[in-house]
Amino acid sequence: MGAPCTFNRFPDPDWRRQSQQTYLLTAGQIQSLKRRILQSQATAKNGDGEQNHPPEPPITYVAIASLLWTSIVRARSVNSITADDGEYFMFPADCRRRLRLPLEAGFFGNCVKVRYARATTDDLVCRDGDNDNGLARAAAGFRRAICEHVEEEDPLGDTDRWVEIIRGVPRERLTVLGASHRFMMYEVDFGWGQPSRVELVSLSRAEMTTLFGVPGGAVQVSLTLHHDHMDTFESRPVSCRRSQSMYNSMQSVVCNILLEERE
Repeated sequence: MGAPCTFNRFPDPDWRRQSQQTYLLTAGQIQSLKRRILQSQATAKNGDGEQNHPPEPPITYVAIASLLWTSIVRARSVNSITADDGEYFMFPADCRRRLRLPLEAGFFGNCVKVRYARATTDDLVCRDGDNDNGLARAAAGFRRAICEHVEEEDPLGDTDRWVEIIRGVPRERLTVLGASHRFMMYEVDFGWGQPSRVELVSLSRAEMTTLFGVPGGAVQVSLTLHHDHMDTFESRPVSCRRSQSMYNSMQSVVCNILLEERE
């Protein structure tokens, strides 16, 4: 018999070193975030003399992912990562409508592949203090990754290389986003009424994040970081504060990500 089959998998989580938090982004904060990214992108284009093609505002998913990516990289790069290190953000991409042999209209299921947004640490951290430039560069990284996905002739044509690609990404510089704000988990009712608190139990590795939609246009963000990185994450300029939230029945408080409005 041959050697047993092994799988490329993330290391087992060390719960003694990890911290998990849940935050709430209100609809107003999300709009403020989009405006900040758009303004920074417009300023960068004007500086390059490209005024004929104004940038498009980022979608909600990209705006929040950009905030998470820059905040996490900023938190873990305080003392350890150099400016030229590559940073990677892994997110799922839907392939159901892009298969070479189209799926039937009644198909019920998923067809997902992972995509990677890439940037340097210096692009995201912005050591000059202008955090909005980092947000804009992160959003540009997502836009490039999405365009690559859309332009693929066969999104599943490279399945034989997926393991190789995943192994080539440094784990210490990888952030993972799962789920989507389009999953309105607080509207699910299995007969006992709508839930008062939703958490994803599979959120089990550091630098992993998830999004859930919340009524009123808000988005719930959950993430797991190493303890020391979480402390830094909550102390950075784009940071968090603990406050009472819409979940009145929750025993613990939820954090709201602060997005200071630029004049």
